[in-house]
Amino acid sequence: MADIFISYARADRPRAETLAAALHQTGWSVWWDREIPPGRSFDEVIEEALSQASCVVVIWSEASVRSEWVKTEAAEAAARRILVPILADSARIPLEFRRTQAAVIDAGFRDLGDDPSPEVVHDVRVATRRLRTALRSFSSLVDLDAEARTEVEEDLRWLAGLLSGVRDADILRQNLDQELAALPDELVMGPVREEIATTLSDERRAALADLAAEQDSPRYRQIRETVSHWLITPPLTDDAGQQIEDQGREILARRRRQARRRLATASVDPTQAHEARRAVKRLRYTADVLVPVTPGARKLAKRAKRLQRRLVHLFLRYTVHGSGHVRGDPRPMRDPAARAPRVAAQ
Repeated sequence: MADIFISYARADRPRAETLAAALHQTGWSVWWDREIPPGRSFDEVIEEALSQASCVVVIWSEASVRSEWVKTEAAEAAARRILVPILADSARIPLEFRRTQAAVIDAGFRDLGDDPSPEVVHDVRVATRRLRTALRSFSSLVDLDAEARTEVEEDLRWLAGLLSGVRDADILRQNLDQELAALPDELVMGPVREEIATTLSDERRAALADLAAEQDSPRYRQIRETVSHWLITPPLTDDAGQQIEDQGREILARRRRQARRRLATASVDPTQAHEARRAVKRLRYTADVLVPVTPGARKLAKRAKRLQRRLVHLFLRYTVHGSGHVRGDPRPMRDPAARAPRVAAQ
């Protein structure tokens, strides 16, 4: 089956044909022509092509934002994290397709079985954080009262906590394997690799057992039902699409101010680097949501991501290595507040 699935409305067929031809010329196989072979149903052919594609390109236009077929195909692609949106004209991407984190969590519930991969655990854990940030950053657009929103946020925090033990074992094993690989063989004494693998595998299994014990609990079922429901009916106000465009700059500026305050504190007291990193992460997650509607959001998100990584090194420097430099990084740490991303509120 084709590498790339192009999702589009009937009115955009000329655009899809042009895009398909360009992709063919670069060597990709593309599924876009919706002629259905005799004896096959439309649903069956679409589902087969969509499930086998490695990438789904959605052409958002004035026509496709009203197409239930396009929205359904985009939702499936979002759940699999293979969605590539293209804005063909002045149409606004439907707000519900900024709900990617709910799609990731919903798909993750299906994959959090006996032995989920490190990638699944990581993706679900990050998605819970992104969704919590979205609920707070865009609270005025969420059609939930304060009590209900707080309850969902706490349930998402709890779910992330269940995954922490699994993720910590995965990260530690990855980091220790990298450290050992960088050492000369003569410095690796005895069956160190085997002992690390055995110990951390045991820790991972214990953490998975704790997760499995909660999967039948009322709280686990409740957050799973909530996320699944949001995929169909996002809890947004009727004017959320317009309001996110009107308020985007101010929301982003508010997150930036919060990050700058944390960064200023961390520049004086490096033990606060972890809190600064969390603030910068929230800024980054908020900017990611606003990319389609707020100028400068994409650039800000990238800068925040780089700063976030730098803050990890700062935190490790003062909590693990206890030296004046990051291990493996000869550069002294500059004042991170001086590198804070900027967004003007208008």
